[in-house]
Amino acid sequence: MKPKVLITRDVFDEVTAYLLNHFDVIANPEDEAWDAATFAAKLADCDGVVTAISDQVDAALLAGASRLKAVCNIGSAVSHRT
Repeated sequence: MKPKVLITRDVFDEVTAYLLNHFDVIANPEDEAWDAATFAAKLADCDGVVTAISDQVDAALLAGASRLKAVCNIGSAVSHRT
């Protein structure tokens, strides 16, 4: 069985396709923020999570995710040059 990874927000199709080669992926194609209880429930049996900056990852969330081995964040840097 492949490790399970949760993606909390919509990502590029190529990212999901790459991850599907290595993991069972639970995605959020609706790209809607989850409340804390929903996030915790979805994460409970996952081995990894790909989060957005808007996701609250705290001690309470991590305590309920005993299988979790990796927490990754999607970030974006914008540079404005004049």
